[in-house]
Amino acid sequence: MHTTTLQRFVMTTMAVIAIFFGISILLSGHIFSNNSSFHDTFKLFPLWKNILFSMLLLCSITIVWWLSTKKESSVRFIFWCIIIFLVVGAIFFQPYKPVFDNFAVNLQAFHLVKDFPKCSWHQYFSIFPNNVAITNLLFWLDTPFKGIINTPEDLFFINACIGQGLMLFSIYQSMRLLDLIFDKKFGNVLLFFYILSPTYLMQFTQVAYSDTYSLPFLVASFRYVTQLLITVEDVNF
Repeated sequence: MHTTTLQRFVMTTMAVIAIFFGISILLSGHIFSNNSSFHDTFKLFPLWKNILFSMLLLCSITIVWWLSTKKESSVRFIFWCIIIFLVVGAIFFQPYKPVFDNFAVNLQAFHLVKDFPKCSWHQYFSIFPNNVAITNLLFWLDTPFKGIINTPEDLFFINACIGQGLMLFSIYQSMRLLDLIFDKKFGNVLLFFYILSPTYLMQFTQVAYSDTYSLPFLVASFRYVTQLLITVEDVNF
């Protein structure tokens, strides 16, 4: 498969998505003033601020791109240091404890670890398979640490460590994916976007339930399938 064909497909797809995002921004909010949305629960930026932020983002991307052409490895090393700092820091300085479904899953996993096989399941799990699979997975992952798990907070911390490890795994695989399709300058730009999204870098401390733990492996599988398509010449697009 020709790499240029894959590049053209990815760029076209990204351009279409960007156009839809742009249209949604233009049709939401006001031009000069903030606009309330969803029962006044949050504010939409006015159009001029969105344009300003877009210009700043574009300038920042250009700087990252230019620096990557000069010191590619150094830029990547600095970005990885920042990302690791944010990911690890989120384990110790979580903005809030797991809530809603995540809290129910972690609390059930805690009781399974402490009371198995005599523990009972909460009513939340009565509608199968309402997060039953991920709760069992956490039970298996947490059981080796049973000796140091005394409170639900101990289990929250362990699961946050596991989740943040998967976060770094996912970031690495997505970076390598862009390295394959384009080059390392694109990978550095992606790392820059991750740094601008700190809430994403701490999400595994908050939503370690449902299919969240499987998503990094989906990214990894997509990377390896892409690598196969690029390296095998007799496979057409």
